[in-house]
Amino acid sequence: DNKESAFFSKMLATIIRDAPLEAEIESMRFHGFENESCYEALSALNFTTYIKRLGLIPGENSEEIRIETETIGEDGLRALIPALHSAKKLAVLDAEDSIYIAVDAKKEYKIEFSQDLFGEGMTRELCFSLLKETLENSEVEKTIHDAKALMHELDAYGISLNGLAHDTMLAAYVLDPSIKNYSAEKLFEKESAAMLFSVREEQEKKIKELSLEEIFYEIEMPLLQVLFEMECEGFRVDTEQLRALGEKYEQRTKELTDEIYQLAGKKFNIASPKQLGEFLFEDLQLPHGKKTKSGYSTDIEVLESIAELHPVVNKIIEYRQVTKLNSTYIDGLLSAASKKDSKVRTTFKQSAAATGRISSNEPNLQNIPVRQLSEIRGVFLPSDEEHILVAADYSQIELRVLASIAEDANMCDAFNKNEDIHARTASEVFGVPQSEV
Repeated sequence: DNKESAFFSKMLATIIRDAPLEAEIESMRFHGFENESCYEALSALNFTTYIKRLGLIPGENSEEIRIETETIGEDGLRALIPALHSAKKLAVLDAEDSIYIAVDAKKEYKIEFSQDLFGEGMTRELCFSLLKETLENSEVEKTIHDAKALMHELDAYGISLNGLAHDTMLAAYVLDPSIKNYSAEKLFEKESAAMLFSVREEQEKKIKELSLEEIFYEIEMPLLQVLFEMECEGFRVDTEQLRALGEKYEQRTKELTDEIYQLAGKKFNIASPKQLGEFLFEDLQLPHGKKTKSGYSTDIEVLESIAELHPVVNKIIEYRQVTKLNSTYIDGLLSAASKKDSKVRTTFKQSAAATGRISSNEPNLQNIPVRQLSEIRGVFLPSDEEHILVAADYSQIELRVLASIAEDANMCDAFNKNEDIHARTASEVFGVPQSEV
């Protein structure tokens, strides 16, 4: 049976070695990618992953993109300072153990930092003190990758960064907010200050093509300075109240532990998903989802779905809430609070969310719970008696954006008149006055 299919399959799998060719084999040999044409083709298709994987750089085939990197020490930097200060433009890339500076796209200078007291290289403090006049000169236009991080480092030495014109990291985010890592090494395959000039030129071209000038120049770049100042200012917390809440939550955790053990009739590790799953779904025989290699799922959705089936479940849910509040918020805020001024200083990420939303981490100040225990929010205080805290939120921001984009006359009219959009909609749909809605 299927004799013909077998021979047909063999024929398909057999490589034909005597096929007639009109060209010589040598002419078909692969000699590598032609950088510029390949980069342009992949850029047009937005294949950024392949561009980075192949190490393609815009204009790399031309002479002007070839960069000379000179490593200099203290004497070399001192000799370079006059030229830097009189330059019209400056590119800076702050790496982990060195800093790159350049005044054009052809040559850059690398300054290595010493890792200890006896190591080779210059101290960051000495390096930045020598660069202080140039960095603070607003007439020297700066192109920097991740300027906010550099601004914090300079601030530690009493130096202000002036003349910032372009942040290549923010521009990369505006052009493609889906990228996970915006470090220079990940984006450009290498750390280079001179390269930032050509990167900036390409970014500015694309920003203009995509009509993103207003977003980049009027929103993201000015916001960078605002976020920097917010991070420096910090948020004062009541450390005594935090410690009092910590003691309260620890006491409640002990009470819940005893209550859970009493209802369970045995002791087990409540914080262990594996042991908790075995107790709920094997000992108590409560309904459960599919069991995986790691055990049963005990996430909040699962627990809430079985909460009414046994009194121990609600105790377990509260136990999780209280222990999370204590470890994440109480302990987290206490460890982050400065001993000098009791302020917590977070980092606001401009390039973390594809939606444009600002995120906060180390610590996360945007996820302070309000539903379970709003008292945690009470530990945040004004900086001093001359200031107050103001809580503000957008009013129906999604509908306002929709009205603006759609240019819907009725919606725009309702918002301009400060009317209740839902009452206005119901009034027009049912043909009744808003007062009767």
